[in-house]
Amino acid sequence: MDRRAYSALIVILAFLFTGCTSFTSLPVHYPVPASGITVNGDTIMHNEKPFAELRYYFTLDERKSPEEAYRLRAPVQHRGIALYYHVQKKLVWIFPERGLDEDIENGQYKALDRDDHYFGWVYDVTISGDGKNVHYKIPEMFHVSLFRYSVEKGASIRVDRKSSLGSGSEL
Repeated sequence: MDRRAYSALIVILAFLFTGCTSFTSLPVHYPVPASGITVNGDTIMHNEKPFAELRYYFTLDERKSPEEAYRLRAPVQHRGIALYYHVQKKLVWIFPERGLDEDIENGQYKALDRDDHYFGWVYDVTISGDGKNVHYKIPEMFHVSLFRYSVEKGASIRVDRKSSLGSGSEL
C-alpha cells in the first residue's frame, strides 16, 4: 500500500471512529443523581422535588381538533418539545433542535403556511423509568424514526427506524 492510500485509510478510520463514538463521548452537562429519582408523568423528580420536566409546544390533539385529524400519526402530537432543568433554570430544545423561541413569542407556528401536514411533528414522548432518557418518534416519508434524548448529555440519537407508520407501541 502506498503512502497516500495509507494516509487516506487513517483519515477515514479516524472519521468513522469519531462519528461512531460521538454520542457516548459527549460530556455530561446535567447529571442525573444516582438515587432518589422518580418519574411522575412528564416530570423527573429528585427527592420529591422537580429536577427536569418536559414542555410541549403547538400541540395538536385529535379530541380537541377533529377537523385536523388527517395530520395525525398519533392521538396527540407536537411541533416542539423541550426539557426544562429546574436546578439550572434552563430550557433545552429536544425537537426541533433549533427551537421555536420566535414562534412561541409570536404565539403562532409560522410553518403552518407550508405544505408540512405530515412532517415536523413529534409524538409518543416518554421518559424512561430511571429519568435518564426521553424517547420520542418523528414521522418521515415511509417510516417512523425513533430517537433517544440523553437527559444528562443534552443530545439525541436515532435508535431505530420502523418501516410502517405505527401508533406508538414500538418503543
